[in-house]
Amino acid sequence: MQLTLGNKIKQLRKEKRLTQGELAGEGLSRTMLSKLENDLAKPSLKTIEYLASKLSVPVAYFTDEDTHQHPSTFDKQLVHISRMLNKSEYESIYTFIEETLSQHEPDGSEAEGVLLLFFSIACQNTGRMKESYRYLLEAKTILEQNNSFYYLAKVHHHLAICFFDRGDHENDEEHSFLAIQYLNQSLIVDTIMEMNCYYNLAYARMLRGKYGAAILALEEALEIEKERKTHSRTADIYMLLGYLFEKSNDHNKSIDASREASRYYGFEGNRKMQFRSLGNLANVFTKTKQYAKAVPIYKAIFNYELNHGTEQSISESANELVLCMYMNNPEDDPTPYYSRVIPSLLSERDQQFSSFGQAWLHFQNGQFADAITILEPFLHYDENHLQYIGGKLLTACYSSAENYKKAFEVLSMIDSL
Repeated sequence: MQLTLGNKIKQLRKEKRLTQGELAGEGLSRTMLSKLENDLAKPSLKTIEYLASKLSVPVAYFTDEDTHQHPSTFDKQLVHISRMLNKSEYESIYTFIEETLSQHEPDGSEAEGVLLLFFSIACQNTGRMKESYRYLLEAKTILEQNNSFYYLAKVHHHLAICFFDRGDHENDEEHSFLAIQYLNQSLIVDTIMEMNCYYNLAYARMLRGKYGAAILALEEALEIEKERKTHSRTADIYMLLGYLFEKSNDHNKSIDASREASRYYGFEGNRKMQFRSLGNLANVFTKTKQYAKAVPIYKAIFNYELNHGTEQSISESANELVLCMYMNNPEDDPTPYYSRVIPSLLSERDQQFSSFGQAWLHFQNGQFADAITILEPFLHYDENHLQYIGGKLLTACYSSAENYKKAFEVLSMIDSL
């Protein structure tokens, strides 16, 4: 008697003396396993690979012709391609699938839809974005006909990436949302993919100025990770939350999120991102005039960049540090840090205030007119904290030059910031 796929799974599980709960895991829920064993659902390739690994049989045991009543000519190729995907051999995948598609007639099977999906992923990872989009639409049509929810989630996730690449954040948001919906419909647990979808959804919303909606998506993602006791993207989520809370002027939550991001990046051993999240934390401290807390963080970042960074990153960290040092203690000597600032390496925004250190040195040397010339443009910058810092030193310069009227005007202006 020919065994169905469900019979095969159940028979092997019992031979291994495993309960359904013991066989289920990160890649397969107990509910879905029960449906598979009773032939009430069709597994994705990812589920087949998971079961083959747990039950110590080759993938072909589940994908050979005895398993399906109507096997696709593409089934065997998928097994080989999935192995290449695990090794990120995208150029080889592109060539292999291109040859496979040219050698076989379309059959409208789930396997064909998945093959087209894999082809589109290979296209994305080899810079062929237009091709990727075209094959994703073809895969979407076939997978919808086969009710293949898990792979439809992947299709919409990669469609979102295509739209992000085009700068179309409205469609990026829509397809990220659809990816999450299809993933939930599939009953397959894939936390890494789910977190990627939530993160992309939040990022698209952020780029559309929908900060509140972006925060809700990220907080929901954190709840899922907490429930499943995983940390696949916890650090990245807290990093983005820190930025979003700052943009929403919720500085306390921004500080908390940035600290959590730094902590989780530390757990991962990702020192570069750990210091980047610390930079966000120091930036919030600066904007909320907590300069004593910001200075040691900026100094730590500067020292890290000296040992591991580029001339550009060293210039950027020194530039931020000099501004904050003055507000914390005007008697400090900015020379060791200002001397490392190379304005031509800075962004247009940072170049605007890269001369602050020079103005500070002029002030310390009694060259008030030179300092005033540098500082007056600070009053017209878009960012309030830059106006405030420049205005504080400008007030001191006017006072020292005994131009008390101008000093009072500037002080009155920045007191409202």
